[in-house]
Amino acid sequence: MKLCVNNYRTLRQFEHRGPEAFAACVKVIAANVVRDHFKASYSQKRGSNRIDGFDEDSTLAASESSAGGIGFIERAVLIQDVQRHLDVCVAGPGSDRNNQIFWLYYRTGLSAAAISRLPGVGLTTKGVESLILRTTRDLRARMAQGRPSAGSTEEGPCKGILPAESF
Repeated sequence: MKLCVNNYRTLRQFEHRGPEAFAACVKVIAANVVRDHFKASYSQKRGSNRIDGFDEDSTLAASESSAGGIGFIERAVLIQDVQRHLDVCVAGPGSDRNNQIFWLYYRTGLSAAAISRLPGVGLTTKGVESLILRTTRDLRARMAQGRPSAGSTEEGPCKGILPAESF
């Protein structure tokens, strides 16, 4: 049937280029017909041409731990707030190193001993513990200050920050 469609157009436009050309053309057409048949049947099983609408009451929410979930977003905002305050707490010489030590301890979970053995740290285990303790105390104090009062013109790292829970 495919060979006869459109007033035998396929047969009329066929260019004979060898003894096996016509048989190859028929095989390709047959293979395409079979492929189209199975694609259509597979599509019908999956609900082809069916459009499902959403209820107005339905909401599509990301799971709590996925990238769009509320927990993930809240954690990202908290980490940004901590980083903003941390930049003030560790300002001065060695601020990059101190910042890295803080995050290695709290986010990566490395111990003070493991951090002290890293190249470029240049601190003993006691030195790392002391740095983490001082930085954590300062950071908590800064974050606990909360938002400046409505009439305050103070511009600083605490602007717009709510009091943080202990972490």
